[in-house]
Amino acid sequence: MACHLQCLDALRLEIANAIGAIAANALDRLQDSIAKQETLCFRLQILAATDAAHRREELGGATYSQASKHVLLRRESQESYRMLCAISLEYAAVLRHSGKTITLLDSLCRGYRGAFPSVSGGESDRPMWFCEA
Repeated sequence: MACHLQCLDALRLEIANAIGAIAANALDRLQDSIAKQETLCFRLQILAATDAAHRREELGGATYSQASKHVLLRRESQESYRMLCAISLEYAAVLRHSGKTITLLDSLCRGYRGAFPSVSGGESDRPMWFCEA
């Protein structure tokens, strides 16, 4: 269960890293963060299945101290889960906002493409500077 909590916290931190990468327009950092998030999610799936099997075995003959330890770990897990949910909502909002920004920039670029003549006198062969970013 402790490893499960560590993975939840690591995932929460990695989502925060991804949000920072989006804000910094750091595509490499974002791609790295997404890969780490996928790995952590896969690890959490395995841990969840393993923990569930162990809990079924242990709770059958658990003593009072073991049962209270499980309750404490469950509370910690629920708190980590709540924190992860909160940052996941923030992540989703950032991604929605980024998607809208990209759509808006794409629309602006399409609207201004060819608005300035090129050196040869015809349509501009390069979009405006902000479209290249």
